[in-house]
Amino acid sequence: MQTILDESGYSAMLKNKKDLENENRLENIKELLSAMKEFDNLESFLEHVSLATSIDQDWDGQKINMMTMHSAKGLEFDVVFLPGWEEGLFPHQKSIEEKGQKGLEEERRLAYVGITRAKKRAIISFSMNRFYQGDWIDSMASRFIDELPNDFIEKNSFFEDDKNEIEDFEFNQDLEGDDQDNYRSPGWIRYQKRIK
Repeated sequence: MQTILDESGYSAMLKNKKDLENENRLENIKELLSAMKEFDNLESFLEHVSLATSIDQDWDGQKINMMTMHSAKGLEFDVVFLPGWEEGLFPHQKSIEEKGQKGLEEERRLAYVGITRAKKRAIISFSMNRFYQGDWIDSMASRFIDELPNDFIEKNSFFEDDKNEIEDFEFNQDLEGDDQDNYRSPGWIRYQKRIK
């Protein structure tokens, strides 16, 4: 698979076109290659995929469809789960860095697409910390969550019983001394506005 990707020039094309869509495609290919390493040969991998697919097709009961928000356009479901709504992840930091306000608006439209796929209920979640590229990083909820109208939101938290734990939580942007003035990520700026 790696040879095909390299010799066809497909990997190089994705690497050379520096945009979010191609970066996502490259990440998907890396995940595929990683999954394939668990098998001795291509035949066993395809057998596994075929078996998993046939199990999905034969199942007549209720089921869960997992897809990207891009591929969900035009579809509707009773309940939609939207995980990962964290600053830097959604909206994605790279999209904002590369396209500025236009990139942020594209991400906001995508958030709208995700939410409006739900006929009855959309469940939005985020992590307070996440294991990313070998390290635990602390996170903040996406700015898009703050933009939702309160009349239609029911908030709950893992920390509901211990309100002090939220207040004491330290974000990775909590730098000491003069370093605070040098750090200007969107999440840090929003955090500073909240504590003032």
